[in-house]
Amino acid sequence: MKAFRAKGIVTSVVEGLPSPTRPSPEAFRPRVPMRYFEHNDIIVPRKHLDEWTKWAIVVDSVDGDGTIHAFPRGGGFGLIINPVKVEEYDFIKVPQEKLENPAWKAVDVYADWVNKTYRVWSTGENWNGWAIPFFEFDEAMKYSKASLKTKHVAPTIYDPKQDAFITTFEDQPDEPQVEQATEVYIRGRGPMKLYPLGGGWTWQFIDKEKRKGKGKG
Repeated sequence: MKAFRAKGIVTSVVEGLPSPTRPSPEAFRPRVPMRYFEHNDIIVPRKHLDEWTKWAIVVDSVDGDGTIHAFPRGGGFGLIINPVKVEEYDFIKVPQEKLENPAWKAVDVYADWVNKTYRVWSTGENWNGWAIPFFEFDEAMKYSKASLKTKHVAPTIYDPKQDAFITTFEDQPDEPQVEQATEVYIRGRGPMKLYPLGGGWTWQFIDKEKRKGKGKG
């Protein structure tokens, strides 16, 4: 048996046997505790839980080491989040109660195709960064009138038989976009009938200061 010294550590080697290998740097790194999420779980950084609709992502799959493959709930590019970042951002699963009862707020949205601003209801959820507004009837009628007066804009009309707003696009005359009334519960207001007008359109969230420079509905 021979002994040798390496950086202050005395190690012995039995002749005829392989020399001991140096551990990789990975062996000395602290292990990150794994958080267990499953396919289709809706997760969010803990600090954004109160505004989860803006920040939520949907889990697609989880690797054996805890790496999460996900995508934004409102659409967008796929995400790969390693375990260190999962821990750093403190991702948690959105409670079922919040999923079933999102908080509604009155907000302003701007429609650049008619140069008008509208007061609507929103949970903060977005579609590829664009707002998903829900209109009260009178505000939806304001948009309907603006769409009929503006050139090169698909007309939106109200159909009382269906209790819905119908938008007909020039290139898809046989496939109108029909958006019927839906009832939601808003804290402090109770049940309200709203119209999810323009789902998938490029509505812009705007704040009060920016609203000053935007057209009114």
